Amino acid sequence: MTERPQTTVLEALTRRLAADPDGPYLDFEGDEYSARRMDAESNRLAHALGDLGVGKGDRVATLLENGPAQVVSFFAAL
Repeated sequence: MTERPQTTVLEALTRRLAADPDGPYLDFEGDEYSARRMDAESNRLAHALGDLGVGKGDRVATLLENGPAQVVSFFAAL
């Protein structure tokens, strides 16, 4: 049995962007996100966090309900 190397969630998103950027990626109560939309929104938030001085190794906490904003913030913090 050959073991597969572990994949980070960012690597999984990157692969999805390459394979199917506009297909359904996240659907939360009818609010649909493609991988492209998830990438764009999380990058926008990541840059905003960077502008506030958040950098590699810093901790980021959120108080968000389960939903798209929580997933976007998760990717942005990574």
